[in-house]
Amino acid sequence: MILLKVLLILFSVLSLVSMSIYIYLAHKGGSIVLYSTADSRLPTFPQKVFLISAAIGLLVCIYSGVNALLFWIPETLGYVDAESGIFIHLNDTASAIITFVSGFTLIGFLDKSTQNAFRLKLLSIEENALEEILEASTNQEKMQSLKENYEHNLTRLKTYDLGMSQDCEPLSWEAKQIMSYKYCLHMVNQQLRRHEDLLNQIANPKQVD
Repeated sequence: MILLKVLLILFSVLSLVSMSIYIYLAHKGGSIVLYSTADSRLPTFPQKVFLISAAIGLLVCIYSGVNALLFWIPETLGYVDAESGIFIHLNDTASAIITFVSGFTLIGFLDKSTQNAFRLKLLSIEENALEEILEASTNQEKMQSLKENYEHNLTRLKTYDLGMSQDCEPLSWEAKQIMSYKYCLHMVNQQLRRHEDLLNQIANPKQVD
């Protein structure tokens, strides 16, 4: 009995701490742990424990809050469970239903907001890169500098990703950045080839018959 109580206390503390950290990370933004919910293969076991504990903590808080707000329901309203014979107060039933609907809706909203924030961040990276490419489109030295910068970012991200796992998960945040920078690098290389072709045409003009 004492062991069960200790385990419940530990789980309670874990859920409370996890929920608080989750709220902080959601407010701060840019958390790879929160982004890992994009696919079930991404989160590690400790991350799964953290996310589940945070969700349970949030649901418990919502349930307690709803239960307190429904104080005005008469204690006589309810029903007797056929199997256990225990009287179940209407307040508890209503709180459970409201918590299930609103709680999971809120968790889904928070998760979707996190995913959208990362998508916007990725779009921002690509948008800034396209602006840089357009501004440097007439300057070969700037284009070469951009190429080196994108290659450096690719090397850094690949090194980081390989340091985290043996293979590069295509759904991870690092892998998505790699794909984005590869696309930008491809555009830069195309523009440099155009510069080179243009210089060759100027150096070796075609003879008109």
